[in-house]
Amino acid sequence: MKGLSQSAHRFTRKLLRDMEFCRDVERRVQAASVLAENLPRTAPDIELLLTRTPHRLSPEVQYTVLHMLDSLPISHTQVRRLLPTVLHLLANVNSRTARLWMKIGCLLGDGFLKYADASARERILAELVNAVRTANSVHARKGALHGIEHALNHASLGEGKRLLDVLRERALEDSTLSFRRSAFALLRDGWWWGDSGLPKLHAYARKLGATLQYPD
Repeated sequence: MKGLSQSAHRFTRKLLRDMEFCRDVERRVQAASVLAENLPRTAPDIELLLTRTPHRLSPEVQYTVLHMLDSLPISHTQVRRLLPTVLHLLANVNSRTARLWMKIGCLLGDGFLKYADASARERILAELVNAVRTANSVHARKGALHGIEHALNHASLGEGKRLLDVLRERALEDSTLSFRRSAFALLRDGWWWGDSGLPKLHAYARKLGATLQYPD
């Protein structure tokens, strides 16, 4: 691949250039794990992998990198470093391939949110709200919705109510019926991915859901 620095990690070069290597799930996971474990030195490598898609297995590579970032402890400094890249990926995801939209939401609403400092936490929540409202791609909006589901497991009462209010808005106003139904179901049932978080937030979700009709 032209333009790839020789200073890039050998696993980065493999993941960008070698489709046979990427097709082997075990080797792909091992490579992504090594890169995640060696932060901050490998931050440029991770940014490269999350912004370049040189072959048809690139979404699977990106999913695997995001999964490893979500699975390992990460410093708040590295959350701040990598956050713009992950947000850019969310804004541009536009297909169901490799369920990449879901894994972006997992990382933003769970791994990154847990380890973020106060300002990065505020930004993550604000960016999830902005994406769920305004992203052009329904896959990006669904990724943001999934991120909000995870965030509700860690949210304060005030944060959680603001997120749930936004989901009520989207259950009424989103342009995609399947998305409106997903937001409605979350509020109606008072259940979200992980089913954790404050009991008052679950009760508040059901209260909001009681004011809605099934979208059709």
